[in-house]
Amino acid sequence: MRYNTEGWNALLAMLSTGAILGHNLWLLASRKNEARLRLEMNTSDLFPLSESAISPDRIAALSLISSRGSLPVKEFQADGTSLVAEVDAPESEVLLAALTLHPREITLGAEKFEHYLAEEDARDAIAIRQQTEQSKVDGREIYTKYAKAVFQTEGEPDEAFGQVVGQRLEIVPQRNPSVLRIGDRLSIQVLFDGAPVAGLRVSGGGEQLENGRYARQAHTDETGHAEIEIIGAGRCFVRTHLIRPHVETEAADWESFWASLTFMGND
Repeated sequence: MRYNTEGWNALLAMLSTGAILGHNLWLLASRKNEARLRLEMNTSDLFPLSESAISPDRIAALSLISSRGSLPVKEFQADGTSLVAEVDAPESEVLLAALTLHPREITLGAEKFEHYLAEEDARDAIAIRQQTEQSKVDGREIYTKYAKAVFQTEGEPDEAFGQVVGQRLEIVPQRNPSVLRIGDRLSIQVLFDGAPVAGLRVSGGGEQLENGRYARQAHTDETGHAEIEIIGAGRCFVRTHLIRPHVETEAADWESFWASLTFMGND
């Protein structure tokens, strides 16, 4: 049994008084100079800001991908509240950067966990907790975060932007987002373990929109596809979140996966 409209609206009303419980992971790519690319790893829910620098030991994998192949990045340093890496990058190609963090475990009190699920539009998880009379039980969760960034350098566009890199939860743009303009629609596909995911909420926004909060929402169809309208120039993002019962109940009750994609929008 799912929440009825009255029950769901009551849960959503909680969001107006509570703080955001989850932090998105953002990977930002920018040109440092003609030969070097700067990769900035941030974590917050106000894009593209970062609340604190990620510890380097949390990095499971970071790579820079082009039509010529993939280059692992293994050197990082803190810069204020960001963790950054600098890599050699030719000017004349499309670059895709991909970041994976190691899983982490967290336990939230029952009310906070229900709040978090409502905030993430995780209606199936809420329904499962209701069916199993677990709505008033603390939530033990193991979460993993993934981030990607598309950077369009000078020269002819290629297909590097749409490569599937093998992240467990992955946002794959169907068009090069770096060439889109305000009013265009970005089509993306969401994959989990390589298969399309239906019914996931996808949120989009930008640094000049809603103070970095979510400005557009969509849900993936049965093929994992969704479209997000580009409504601002500058740094933009698309993000999503998946949570499901953990397959190993001794480890945790739930496992969740966060994914984001960033790019530069045009006027």
